[in-house]
Amino acid sequence: MNRNILFSVILLIITGCSLYDSGRGYKSKNERVLLYTGYNTHISDSIDINGYYCRSDKPNRGYIFYDNGTCVSFDFLDEFRDTIGYPLTQLMTYIYTMPDVAYYKTYDTFASTGGTYKVENNTIIADFYIERINGLFHWPYWEIYSQYFNLIDKHMLRLCKTIIYDKEGTDTIYTNMQYNFVHVDTIPSYFHVDARKKKWLWNNKNDWKGYKRELKAYKDSIKRARKLKTENQ
Repeated sequence: MNRNILFSVILLIITGCSLYDSGRGYKSKNERVLLYTGYNTHISDSIDINGYYCRSDKPNRGYIFYDNGTCVSFDFLDEFRDTIGYPLTQLMTYIYTMPDVAYYKTYDTFASTGGTYKVENNTIIADFYIERINGLFHWPYWEIYSQYFNLIDKHMLRLCKTIIYDKEGTDTIYTNMQYNFVHVDTIPSYFHVDARKKKWLWNNKNDWKGYKRELKAYKDSIKRARKLKTENQ
């Protein structure tokens, strides 16, 4: 075998080995919350989910929790910082988004961190996934961190702990940050959360296929609505 080809193959193997666990930069045992088709956390019995949660001192970060176990953290655009903490009719105009290139820009997705959550002992345990780029060939991989929110009342959460996972272990940060609810008339659909598109985040193949069917129906409904709007102009 040509020495240059052999070197390239070895380099490819070494680079690939740094991206272990199916493109995830963390160990599977740290992934505790998986997605299920038709799953309902009944979180709306405990907190208002018709909007987002932000810090009482109004930083740039907001959180949304969906009743199917999906959650997302997002950032407001700099020019709309003054809207943070105030009710809105919709959200996607005011926050960082990106075209969903994989689905031919049918809709925009959150340009931030999505994940899953569960509720235990009056605490939301949320696993957030961040896509990173690593290696010579710029292959993507995913990192994970967990956040623990105490349920204070219907419109208030308290972030008490964040755990950051990596290949070496964990790093735990204890906090006491209050997050207040802000109403939004129409929150973005959970289909805008990019992490849901990863097959490994789903409980099994049937749940994954069920999600794919739901996603196709959602995209088709958007296309029909856009077509109808164009025809009526």
